[in-house]
Amino acid sequence: MKSAFALSIIIATLTGLMAQGEELDFGDRTSVTLTGKAWKALADKNYKDAVTYSKLCVELYEKQAVEMQKELKEPVPAGDNEAIHKKGALNDVGTCLYIMGQALEKQDKNAEAVAVYKQLTEKVPFAQCWDPQGWFWKPAAAAKDRIKALELLLPKLPQGAELDFGDRTSPTLTDKAWKALTDNNYNNAVAYARKCVELYEKQAVQMQKELKEPVPEGDNEAVHKKGALNDVGTCLYIMGQALEKQGKNAEAVTAYKQLTEKVPFAQCWDPQGWFWKPAAAATDRIKALEPVSPK
Repeated sequence: MKSAFALSIIIATLTGLMAQGEELDFGDRTSVTLTGKAWKALADKNYKDAVTYSKLCVELYEKQAVEMQKELKEPVPAGDNEAIHKKGALNDVGTCLYIMGQALEKQDKNAEAVAVYKQLTEKVPFAQCWDPQGWFWKPAAAAKDRIKALELLLPKLPQGAELDFGDRTSPTLTDKAWKALTDNNYNNAVAYARKCVELYEKQAVQMQKELKEPVPEGDNEAVHKKGALNDVGTCLYIMGQALEKQGKNAEAVTAYKQLTEKVPFAQCWDPQGWFWKPAAAATDRIKALEPVSPK
């Protein structure tokens, strides 16, 4: 119910935005056409257009898609392409919800993306999407992975706790996260680290993109200038460590992978007098944990 309500708010907002912006060509407004236009807009990095095309497909065909979903007890079996294609509205609505989620992520609207992905997994989980390479894949499975990754990074304080985030700068939040981890306050460590990632991830990723390799060892001044990159990478590592201590290995792996994939050039200052690379440590933890993480 919450995700449906959240999606209705998103759709209402987007309807207003569309009215204010340029008019888009929706073609014949069939679900196939709208899905194709949504995919193209996403590929062209026209994220607002991708959301608008997807949103219209959902508005027009969601009722039919949900009816098709109710007729099925399980997804149409792989290999029966003709039967899968007959579920066009189901497949296109599910695909458009996935595209919408992807486009919202690209605009750093993670909470809205999660709401859309949940709408997909809850209302049309049997949707399938054709890959030009010759097979169908399931948007709901991909959406579940994105929900898992994004929810880890959304701000979520321990129940009943009110934490002092200080001046909310990345060094302050990183220091508080380290101290909480050292003091075995693992919930607090995760909360401080999450807040740092929430506030500074965009800046950190931009710094990452500016580099072709990590700042060389010894050039401490240059390393320190990448503060947001270093602090976000460090906080993702702290988050992984705290989650491990709570026995949440699968979630820890997600945090570590976020670090290795998005900010691999982050560096962390050791009080003994050198920088070390959280991504290298995270890679070791992923190798250690994945065999025992739930599949």
